[in-house]
Amino acid sequence: MRTEAWIENGVAVLAPHGQLMGGADTDALDTRLSDLLGHGAKRVVLDLGDTRWINSAGLGLLIHQWKAFDEAGSELRLANLTKKALDVLVISRLSSVFSCYETTDDAITSGA
Repeated sequence: MRTEAWIENGVAVLAPHGQLMGGADTDALDTRLSDLLGHGAKRVVLDLGDTRWINSAGLGLLIHQWKAFDEAGSELRLANLTKKALDVLVISRLSSVFSCYETTDDAITSGA
């Protein structure tokens, strides 16, 4: 899985391309998120527009990172979710836990 990364208006944005299904690709995203938090990132947006599917391992990664960010006083936001990804969050009742935004720009500028 390839992940693009950039900073926009002081907000770190990661855009994984592929699937969050566990294994080395998901581990790499987990490491990148942990590194951002370790370097003091206050707000990170995950642009999931090109993430085709999320299984339980991917949900586990998102939950783990959301908790770590929350405990650090930082924020992990989700943006640009595909219908499949949003359906998984709704079915698992996690859509009320995560801050989800229709676009990456909305996630970056909301509450800024």
